[in-house]
Amino acid sequence: AFKVSSGFTQSNNCKGRLAAGVSCTLTVKFAPTRAGTVNGTVSITHSGVGSPQVVPVVGNASTSFYLSPASVNYGQVQVNTSLLGYLGMANQSNSNVTVESITVQGADFKLTKNGCPSVFTPFWGCADVEITFTPTAKGLRTGTATVTVSDSTTPLVGTLQGIGVSAGIGSLSTTA
Repeated sequence: AFKVSSGFTQSNNCKGRLAAGVSCTLTVKFAPTRAGTVNGTVSITHSGVGSPQVVPVVGNASTSFYLSPASVNYGQVQVNTSLLGYLGMANQSNSNVTVESITVQGADFKLTKNGCPSVFTPFWGCADVEITFTPTAKGLRTGTATVTVSDSTTPLVGTLQGIGVSAGIGSLSTTA
């Protein structure tokens, strides 16, 4: 009988008892449920001496979780007027990744809505993190969006920027 630790799967073509000199194949695959190093064992139980035999196995699951876009430029926005921008996230790994937190820094930027799920399945993305820019003064305004996830690629930091501008041109008069 074969038994593998969590994070690993096994398949084999072994049928019942093996006669002397006969072999079969045991295949162990790494099937991570989280990012990082996973230590485990394969236990082989048999009727011979030394049963069970325990073989250590190790796997390292890396993720490719990233922000898309990595920066949001709001352009020119009238002071005290709001404009929405969107930040996306994508999981290009073979493991589920959990978003633990999203924070926005910068006086002129606010996290308005996170419409993305907390768990990103493999090879899946979402572009529904809504960040509002409301410039409180003229000139370049900057901030950051920081995303922390359950793997070793964090924190991920996206840049936010926009330019606060004055309202309109004012009045124009002509003389004849």
